[in-house]
Amino acid sequence: MTRLRILVVSPKAEEIREWIKDKVSPRFNTTIHIALDGVEGLHKVQKYMPVFIIADNKLPDMNGMSFASVVKDTVEGQESYILIFGVDAFLPNSKAEIYLPPLDDRQLNIFLAAHIDSFFNSKFFSAAHREEYESRKNEQLKQLPKQLDNDWVSISTLFSPYDELSGDGFDYWIAPKSSQDEGILYGFLYDCTGHGPESYPFVSSIRKLLKKNLQLYELHRFKSLADVMKKSNSVIMDSTPGNELTPAAAVAFYVNFKDNMLKYCTAGIPSFYVKYIGEHGYEKMDCRNYLLGMFPDVDYDEKEMSLNGVDELVFASDGLSELLYHNDEDGYGEAKHDDVSAVTIKVKRPTM
Repeated sequence: MTRLRILVVSPKAEEIREWIKDKVSPRFNTTIHIALDGVEGLHKVQKYMPVFIIADNKLPDMNGMSFASVVKDTVEGQESYILIFGVDAFLPNSKAEIYLPPLDDRQLNIFLAAHIDSFFNSKFFSAAHREEYESRKNEQLKQLPKQLDNDWVSISTLFSPYDELSGDGFDYWIAPKSSQDEGILYGFLYDCTGHGPESYPFVSSIRKLLKKNLQLYELHRFKSLADVMKKSNSVIMDSTPGNELTPAAAVAFYVNFKDNMLKYCTAGIPSFYVKYIGEHGYEKMDCRNYLLGMFPDVDYDEKEMSLNGVDELVFASDGLSELLYHNDEDGYGEAKHDDVSAVTIKVKRPTM
């Protein structure tokens, strides 16, 4: 029998799991996963593809309706049934199935119990099977790297919306065991201006350009990631008509787990995020550098950071940053989101 998965996203997710576990486990082959904030919830949507999501509207890092909007625009979450509780004001373009006003715990417990029972009676057969997703992958999805999980690192990704031609993209790879750079991770992420059919040729060319230049860096043809960005910018400027601007933001990264070191170079990507061992939240690392394709003959800066104490690194397009409360203190912006892409690198063993 197909295992069904429920995801609860709330600071009090553990308590809610206790409320509902007896309502589903005796009748269905069901697992209940929990996440304490929106970013963790997005990662678990990608990993578990839940059929039912219960989300708090007042998450610590983003609005629950914005969370639902992102989930619905991913391959893994497009058919998830989403219930948002604690809603006291609606955002345009939110995509959940049901919204609950603020309730006390007793009222919320009673409603969730009744609604879960109704959901599994009516939605079980249509929501349980997800093999059809693979047939919907188009060329841009095929270009995305597979998520990685081995003894020393786990890499998960987010790509939303999956069903449109996006302006975002990313790639990464690990140096082969036969090379002198065994155990080194290379990668990049980009965020182009615009999306859709008109922008796709440029987006595709940016991907090829960044991958080619980062591979040359891997072969020691470039001395630094700053050289990778400078060369990429030069190629874009030389191939773009003088009266047109086609800027793109990007980050290239190099993770050496043996030397306990991250190297990175940004071009217009405003920030990335670091989670330290024993901490729940993510620290925002601000970045400043020129966009690709804006100015000729500019220099870029390669930065280094020790991996001491680092649990996770998150490189993301600004679509994710714009959802977080760093840029929306009141949490009442529009739920509709820009393209959202992220690469999360989790260190699974102590670094050397």
